[in-house]
Amino acid sequence: MSRGILSSLALVVLGGETWLFCWVAERHFQWHRTRAEELSASFQHDEAARHAARAAAFHRRDGRIRLLAARLLRRAELPTEAQPHLETARRRLGDHPDVELEQLLLAVQLGHASELVESSLYRRAQRDVAHRALILEALAVAALASYRIDKARALLDEWLQDGSPDPRPYFWRGLALQQMGGYQEDAALADFRRAVQLHPDYDEARRRLGLLLVKKNAHAEAGSHFKQLLARNENDVTAWVGLAKVEAAAGANETARTYLQKALQLQGDSVDALRELGILTLNEGNAEGALPLLARAYQLDPSDPYTSYNLFRCYQQLGRESEAQQQKAQHEALAARHERTLKLLAELQSRPHDADLLHELGTLYLQAGRADAEATGLWFLQRALTASPRHQATLQTLARYYESKGRKDLALEFLRRLKPY
Repeated sequence: MSRGILSSLALVVLGGETWLFCWVAERHFQWHRTRAEELSASFQHDEAARHAARAAAFHRRDGRIRLLAARLLRRAELPTEAQPHLETARRRLGDHPDVELEQLLLAVQLGHASELVESSLYRRAQRDVAHRALILEALAVAALASYRIDKARALLDEWLQDGSPDPRPYFWRGLALQQMGGYQEDAALADFRRAVQLHPDYDEARRRLGLLLVKKNAHAEAGSHFKQLLARNENDVTAWVGLAKVEAAAGANETARTYLQKALQLQGDSVDALRELGILTLNEGNAEGALPLLARAYQLDPSDPYTSYNLFRCYQQLGRESEAQQQKAQHEALAARHERTLKLLAELQSRPHDADLLHELGTLYLQAGRADAEATGLWFLQRALTASPRHQATLQTLARYYESKGRKDLALEFLRRLKPY
């Protein structure tokens, strides 16, 4: 056979393989896009976002699929991941109305939108029926993320008055009501129950519902929810700890201990599991055995009032009076800080741009000693500087914070912004 014929056959085979690859890729693209749209329609936005991102990977220059990925990632509360998709959509689609709206909604959820923009979007939601739920959702999520609990609740109330079948506004309103505490927790329970009823696989809502039911001593109902969570995911540490608390409340200490040990096998530094196993051991009269558990939990999270109090009890039962008194003083300081934080968060609803208030909140969160609390503290301090760019106390606090972290460059940057004396 001549070399020319062989070359021609090779090109035919290569062309066939290329066509087959493109055909398979297109089938995958279509399947992921269809699944994203179907899941979004049934309000399963986390899974929908995952499929949309996979579809966008097949057609990176397709403005429509990149817009869909951006919107679903934002609605799955992943606004940072949504940004590059939206930037591509803008380049490919230009000044498309859906792109312009999505840019505004993304800015809202990233915390970059001004009050004027938020007010403008709210007014649009009153007349734009097609996008009303989308706008109210973004505004409510942003309000919750920025601790504007009253505003979030009002937005969610309005959204739910439209009869939304989406379970998430019920869940988010439940969170807002739970943060208000007191008698509002009963209303929060009703919202969490409704969210789970609308979407039985909504694990985060079911988890919150179970934990609040334990707090309300509704142990039988709580236990059923934790068991359902474990049936779906046997590695759910929170569900194991919650079920252990249900068993301990019923006097089944050995079963509770088994569940807590399972939780610690899955996550050895679980503060909740360590604390609950410590409390269980302490209540059985074994203060010596409880001490390392409670001490480790307190080391991991010195801002947890339950751990702090039970560590005090433990020292007291061991007759270590000096350490007991020291721990009692730390617990009282922690309780006072917690009470002050709640008071300031309540005041924040009517004074969201008060730099002094924002600074104090930021400082209180930094004192908690946890990574997530530090992030919240820094966020409040940045809010204080947004409200008052030369706020002296905030600049000093940030300078001290970054100095303690070994970031002398950032510490110096904040010191330079202080007014000369």
